[in-house]
Amino acid sequence: MKKNFLFILFVSLCVPVFSQENSTGCKMIEDKIDEVIDLNNSLCLVRNEDKIENFKNFLNQDNTDEREYVSDAIDRDKWFICLHFASQLYFRGSCFAKISDVPKYEEKTSLDLRTSSSTQKNHLPIFSVNLTSRKAKFFHQINALYSGSNKAGLRDLRNFYFVEPQTDVLFRKIEEIKGAYSEISNIEDFTITISLMESPTYTSQGTLQYRTRDVIKFLCSN
Repeated sequence: MKKNFLFILFVSLCVPVFSQENSTGCKMIEDKIDEVIDLNNSLCLVRNEDKIENFKNFLNQDNTDEREYVSDAIDRDKWFICLHFASQLYFRGSCFAKISDVPKYEEKTSLDLRTSSSTQKNHLPIFSVNLTSRKAKFFHQINALYSGSNKAGLRDLRNFYFVEPQTDVLFRKIEEIKGAYSEISNIEDFTITISLMESPTYTSQGTLQYRTRDVIKFLCSN
């Protein structure tokens, strides 16, 4: 059954939405593309004209967006916020995801990473994305599909299809982001960081810590 793609706004630490184009004022401020060995996975960056349609089919088949949003204030043991939605979608769909990391994350979190009936499971170049503003005290984590076919194209935001994993809503323009949140509508330090997820680390108390490897960062000012 086809899902209804709804937009849900969560105002606080985590929120939903967006995408962007370089022509809207975003400039690259950090480039680690050539340092990230995992990007050399040619199977992930292969040219595929059906990539966007496959991505939409994956979202249609995957049920991450059906998870309930649970803040840590409600239940610290079962909390499930933007970090968890984005991580679950990444491990279920990204060809960059390391399967050896799956049991590590599942053991210590409420992530359900091995459940997905999608025919595109772990076949798509899906990234983790952080949206931040220190001035606005704004942080949100989503995902993005890379539609290009080589590493050089990662430097162009127009090659990304951003998705809110809480609702499966797709976004293509930076204006949609800034228009959705009053916190970031007129700020100068709104950044978009595109990353891969890595093996977790643990605190001395055994608490799992999520880890990402930054690939490229953009500053999107007015």
